[in-house]
Amino acid sequence: MRLFAIARIAILILLAAGSALALDVTVTNSPYNAVPEDGLDDSAAFANALNTIVDDGGGILTVPCGNYHFTNQITVNLAATTVKMRGDGTGVSIIHCANTNGLFWFNNTSSSNQLHITSMTFTADQAGAVTAVQVSNPSLTTAPVTNLLMDIFNFMSLNTNCYFVHHIVATNLQQPQFINFVIDNGIRGPTIHGILIDGVNSPVFDHGYTRSVGIGIYLTNAMGNVVDHRVYQTDVNTGLWVSARSSSNCTVTMKNCHTNPRWKAVHVIGASQVSLLEGMAYDSEDTYFLTDYTLENCSNVSIQGCNFHQTFFGDSSLRTMIHLKGNTSGVLIKDVIFNAAGATNSATAVRQDPGVTGVTNVMNIVTPKFVL
Repeated sequence: MRLFAIARIAILILLAAGSALALDVTVTNSPYNAVPEDGLDDSAAFANALNTIVDDGGGILTVPCGNYHFTNQITVNLAATTVKMRGDGTGVSIIHCANTNGLFWFNNTSSSNQLHITSMTFTADQAGAVTAVQVSNPSLTTAPVTNLLMDIFNFMSLNTNCYFVHHIVATNLQQPQFINFVIDNGIRGPTIHGILIDGVNSPVFDHGYTRSVGIGIYLTNAMGNVVDHRVYQTDVNTGLWVSARSSSNCTVTMKNCHTNPRWKAVHVIGASQVSLLEGMAYDSEDTYFLTDYTLENCSNVSIQGCNFHQTFFGDSSLRTMIHLKGNTSGVLIKDVIFNAAGATNSATAVRQDPGVTGVTNVMNIVTPKFVL
């Protein structure tokens, strides 16, 4: 609970910073003159408005209700400013990607900027719309660091032939927050990532949903406290993937999350502490090689109150519900239900590779034909 309290404090700080911003620009007003509903390109209007805000030292871009279209991706250098882009609500203020480059690239060159995106929908109008929102500078490997807050937002596709390849891509983020979100690719398609962050300190994902993407949340070079709370992921290859930065402390807390994957629900590598609490995992259709939770080279692992549910399709003998790999140590598995009702063959409840030490099982419920 302490991690969630810290996350809420961070959100309040960001919101307070946004409320104090002096400049409030409306993208439909002169001299920007974006026109919703006309089907014409609005990307230049958004670029001009955002650059005006940055040049003024920060502010708010208001996006009134309506459908806006981007035939070009826009690039905005946040510099050392605080920028908030605020719509009238999801499904109300909608930005359509009508190109193959994406929507926004916030190209950072400073270590002291903040970006807040709220109350908006982003949608792909064609196949291969690449990245919807990018917050990064690929030429920089360790700095700068951006503080990103995205809340009350969703991504969607107009039909089965329209999709983003990536929805959110970022590098070097400090305490980013993703709150009340939906990332829905429509049907299973070639989308690779819902949220991809390389180099991240203490991210929070709270009350979210991802569907029909490759990896729902993909974190590499992670540090600090990773919090995943009440996020539901379905028909994904992998729900949550966290790889800790070498020689850095990284804790992962996943609570009350429901994951319905094709291959993996959770994969954590190199974390100094992992808590997987009160979660549910079961297979998606067409699943044959399902591993629900994989912990690799992790220490101080607690898996409590989780439920590994039924196998609907395929050969359940190929399913492993918990896989402990590498030098994972200090594992408590408690009050866990290993239940693959309807499975026709035996499955493995806990697979423990050579090198894994200190595994304790307490008060778990295991169907007899499973291996524990």
